[in-house]
Amino acid sequence: MPPDPAASDDDDELRMAAWRDFDGTLHMEKPPANPAIALTLAMMRGQSMHFE
Repeated sequence: MPPDPAASDDDDELRMAAWRDFDGTLHMEKPPANPAIALTLAMMRGQSMHFE
């Protein structure tokens, strides 16, 4: 089934962000201005879930 273009990003439970956890809690009030930092934080958070 193709993704619904009308659905917002907040409805996507599988979406991971550096500033937001899967349960919707925020780690930061605003996302980092630098996309490289945001991606690095998201990757580190994703890797840490494998070692918990």
